Amino acid sequence: MKTVKANCLFTDSRWFTTISFLVLLLVLSGCKKTEETPDIPSSIQQKIQNQQNNCLERVEKYSFGGEDMYLFVTNCPDSYINLYNTSGKLICSPSGGLTGKGDSACPNFYTDAKFIKTIWTKE
Repeated sequence: MKTVKANCLFTDSRWFTTISFLVLLLVLSGCKKTEETPDIPSSIQQKIQNQQNNCLERVEKYSFGGEDMYLFVTNCPDSYINLYNTSGKLICSPSGGLTGKGDSACPNFYTDAKFIKTIWTKE
């Protein structure tokens, strides 16, 4: 009796392992990696997480009054653009609101603050 050898791609375990690895790689590449951001205070990271599904468009880091500050820029009509310190305390709203001029608590922010970088942008 003559033995017939099946000519199947998956009979060789190397092929199966390679294809399994590629499928796993494709699945994992679709996952969004949460990056650790040690230069962003945890209070600011928490605020971003809490507000990212609302009107938050981006968060910008500034130096203002000798301290690092974080400006939460929104895209909703008449919403305040809020400025927080590294502890997450609301310092002022330099713009936005009904008048577009903020809460008047820091009228010199846009002239005196130094932009450092954008730390978060809505995808």
